[in-house]
Amino acid sequence: MSFLNEFILLLKARYPIIYISTGEEERVEYLIKHCAKKYILRNCYSWDFIDGYYGNPNDVGFSSRNPLKALDLIENFTPETPSLFILKDYDNFFKDFCNP
Repeated sequence: MSFLNEFILLLKARYPIIYISTGEEERVEYLIKHCAKKYILRNCYSWDFIDGYYGNPNDVGFSSRNPLKALDLIENFTPETPSLFILKDYDNFFKDFCNP
């Protein structure tokens, strides 16, 4: 099964979190946004630590340098607003929580 087919299957199965480790970040982000627009009809938001959220003119730079605030935005969305969030390199912040 190709990445695209497997990813679409996971999205249609409504998995709440999908972790993707890749060295081809731009390519994967393009595929995710393509799937969101064409196959599952969801808004797609991208976040990284330096720039915050982008892709939405209302949220440009929102939560830059603040990973907890990035999660707050996700929490504020309702199930009636189907959305897909790309949190780049977020796994780096799990280390901070796990090591006292």
